[in-house]
Amino acid sequence: MELIELNGGFPAWQVAETPFGVEKIDDRDYVVFRLWNGNRVYLRDKGFTSRDMACLYLEGVVENYRASIIEAVR
Repeated sequence: MELIELNGGFPAWQVAETPFGVEKIDDRDYVVFRLWNGNRVYLRDKGFTSRDMACLYLEGVVENYRASIIEAVR
Protein backbone atom coordinates (compact mmCIF):
# COMPACT_ATOMS: atom_id res chain seq x y z
CA MET A 1 0.00 0.00 0.00
CA GLU A 2 1.26 3.41 -0.92
CA LEU A 3 0.79 5.99 1.84
CA ILE A 4 0.58 9.72 1.15
CA GLU A 5 1.39 12.09 4.01
CA LEU A 6 -1.40 14.57 4.79
CA ASN A 7 -0.73 18.12 5.98
CA GLY A 8 -2.40 19.88 8.89
CA GLY A 9 -3.49 18.61 12.29
CA PHE A 10 -2.13 15.39 13.70
CA PRO A 11 0.37 13.42 11.60
CA ALA A 12 -1.70 11.38 9.12
CA TRP A 13 -1.24 9.24 6.03
CA GLN A 14 -3.81 8.32 3.39
CA VAL A 15 -3.75 5.16 1.31
CA ALA A 16 -3.26 6.24 -2.31
CA GLU A 17 -6.42 6.31 -4.44
CA THR A 18 -8.72 5.48 -1.50
CA PRO A 19 -10.54 7.47 1.20
CA PHE A 20 -8.80 5.47 3.98
CA GLY A 21 -5.86 6.38 6.16
CA VAL A 22 -4.04 6.32 9.48
CA GLU A 23 -3.72 9.19 11.96
CA LYS A 24 -1.33 9.41 14.92
CA ILE A 25 -3.29 10.98 17.79
CA ASP A 26 -0.78 10.29 20.59
CA ASP A 27 2.40 8.37 21.33
CA ARG A 28 1.72 4.73 20.47
CA ASP A 29 -1.89 5.53 19.48
CA TYR A 30 -2.76 5.30 15.80
CA VAL A 31 -6.34 5.31 14.53
CA VAL A 32 -7.73 4.32 11.15
CA PHE A 33 -10.16 6.58 9.33
CA ARG A 34 -12.23 7.05 6.21
CA LEU A 35 -12.63 10.46 4.63
CA TRP A 36 -16.29 11.38 4.39
CA ASN A 37 -17.32 14.81 3.08
CA GLY A 38 -13.88 16.17 3.95
CA ASN A 39 -13.98 14.86 7.54
CA ARG A 40 -12.14 11.93 9.08
CA VAL A 41 -14.52 9.27 10.39
CA TYR A 42 -12.77 6.75 12.63
CA LEU A 43 -13.44 3.11 11.81
CA ARG A 44 -12.83 1.58 15.25
CA ASP A 45 -13.29 2.48 18.91
CA LYS A 46 -9.76 1.36 19.76
CA GLY A 47 -6.52 2.46 18.16
CA PHE A 48 -3.33 0.59 17.40
CA THR A 49 0.05 0.86 19.12
CA SER A 50 1.95 1.29 15.84
CA ARG A 51 1.38 2.61 12.34
CA ASP A 52 2.35 -0.79 10.91
CA MET A 53 -0.43 -2.50 12.89
CA ALA A 54 -2.96 0.09 11.73
CA CYS A 55 -1.83 -0.38 8.11
CA LEU A 56 -2.15 -4.14 8.45
CA TYR A 57 -5.78 -3.67 9.53
CA LEU A 58 -6.40 -1.26 6.65
CA GLU A 59 -5.11 -3.73 4.05
CA GLY A 60 -8.30 -5.81 4.42
CA VAL A 61 -10.52 -2.73 4.43
CA VAL A 62 -8.87 -1.35 1.28
CA GLU A 63 -9.06 -4.74 -0.44
CA ASN A 64 -12.83 -4.92 0.20
CA TYR A 65 -13.26 -1.31 -0.95
CA ARG A 66 -11.41 -1.89 -4.21
CA ALA A 67 -13.29 -5.16 -4.85
CA SER A 68 -16.61 -3.31 -4.54
CA ILE A 69 -15.84 -0.76 -7.26
CA ILE A 70 -17.57 -1.46 -10.56
CA GLU A 71 -15.05 -0.81 -13.32
CA ALA A 72 -17.19 -1.51 -16.38
CA VAL A 73 -20.73 -2.46 -17.27
CA ARG A 74 -21.43 -4.35 -20.47
